[in-house]
Amino acid sequence: MNKEITDQAQIKKIVETLFKVSPVYMDVIGESIPVKFIDYKPEGILIRASKTNSDSAEKILTVTNRDNIFTFTCTETGSDDFGNLILNIFKVNINDIASLTNSDVQFEVTSVISPTEIFKALNDDRVVQLIKRAPKVSYMFDFFEVYISERPTSRMRLMSAHDRPIFIPNILSPDSVNPDFVPYTEYISMTKNSTVLDKYKAEICIPIKYKNYILI
Repeated sequence: MNKEITDQAQIKKIVETLFKVSPVYMDVIGESIPVKFIDYKPEGILIRASKTNSDSAEKILTVTNRDNIFTFTCTETGSDDFGNLILNIFKVNINDIASLTNSDVQFEVTSVISPTEIFKALNDDRVVQLIKRAPKVSYMFDFFEVYISERPTSRMRLMSAHDRPIFIPNILSPDSVNPDFVPYTEYISMTKNSTVLDKYKAEICIPIKYKNYILI
């Protein structure tokens, strides 16, 4: 389903259906930030945002469910006594996720709050197929694996403790590890009971941070 809605009664119904159960994001100078939906008033919706673009009265909100991306185009008309923004929604575009192509949208991870939620979000046939096709550079390596876990792994805990990636150029050469990465001694200690070391002699493990606080 790909359509545009401008009827205010329909927009109100969509807002009341989605905004209380799904994460809402606002585009602020190219950055997608989470916002809190407060209420639907006759003068517009009330939202609370950590930051906003004051250079433009037009605001873009997005909500995604399993099948569709909802894009709300709004005009900021003011704020209430508590600093909440008042937005008047004048149109909603609904796009079917399955119909979007690579040229239409860049893949983005949103509304992920824990490794368990990540596991649930990625436990979808379409995403699984995407992951299987993703490692196009695997031919360059003797051993290549895409690994997703619903619980923090020992590598995640090690990178979190040191707040830096793992980069082991040569497992047989401790001096090859740069101080900007997880220390060699702790890496080897973590892997001492692992049989996977027989398969390779180097490792790169890059943490992806959500909201700058949780490794995914």
